Amino acid sequence: MAGSEQPYVDYYFRKERLGDDGGERAHARIVGVLPEAKAGGLLSDFRVIEHAEAFPTQADELALLDRLREFAMVKKIGLGRRFGSNGTHFGWFPARALLVSVGGELRNVFPCELENRYVEPEDFLESLLKREPWAVGGVERRKRVKRHDRLADHLAANPDVLEPGLTLRGKEILVSSTSGEGGSIDLLFLDGAGRFLIVEVKVKPEELDKAVGQLRRHARLYVETFHSEPARPRLAVACPYIPPSRIPSLQRSESRVSRFLAICSTRSEQKFGSGRDGVAGERSKSQHKGLTGYVTDVLCRLASSPPGTA
Repeated sequence: MAGSEQPYVDYYFRKERLGDDGGERAHARIVGVLPEAKAGGLLSDFRVIEHAEAFPTQADELALLDRLREFAMVKKIGLGRRFGSNGTHFGWFPARALLVSVGGELRNVFPCELENRYVEPEDFLESLLKREPWAVGGVERRKRVKRHDRLADHLAANPDVLEPGLTLRGKEILVSSTSGEGGSIDLLFLDGAGRFLIVEVKVKPEELDKAVGQLRRHARLYVETFHSEPARPRLAVACPYIPPSRIPSLQRSESRVSRFLAICSTRSEQKFGSGRDGVAGERSKSQHKGLTGYVTDVLCRLASSPPGTA
């Protein structure tokens, strides 16, 4: 994982509970994956430690549980019931627990509850081996009625509009830092070259500057949350209309972390509205082939730009 500090993993297990609900199989998989991940350069090191050895006294266990309680409050993730019960949050360690640190700072804890689904230690490690985010497939948290939501849903269902070979991996994916800074990635795709593409969806050209700022922040939080190489994710702005005058400035928004690809997404005028949001003036220039044809031309020009120019 060149260019970023590698995570360190503490794996705690309770020997007396490994027989519960396939626990032995999950434990064996975790113990097998950890050295594989280290050999692949994905971990700096790891420690496998039995619960009784890790916590000689109850006070030792409660001290770490208090730390996890504070961590959960900052990161806004569900740990209380997984490290305890419905009635007693942060009361004890589960049968298997994984604590992930970078540079001595706690970054992730598993099992956790995220967007009404559980992420187990083995889920995280499997995703790490594949170099994929472990929190894909976010749950929609609101009714999809806004224009932004309908546009995002359209792109999710038709990824080839953005770029051939894209595969949707998730919507509204939460990312956060240990300082409490957080955000939500609108769309996450996997491209044909095996790189992830983070897409920020906007409905008005006036929002493009905001989109670039959000992409920079989300890229940084993505790397921290999923222990990704900084240069790995690609970033894109998707908007029904991007004024030609804005395209050079978006192309110059390139950073050393990731290059930006400005995307004008093909859309149906009837589905996403017409005549508003500053598109009418340009429509008259491309009336002979329609707005869809115009924005597709813009997409093709940007997508075919040589590396380092888009």
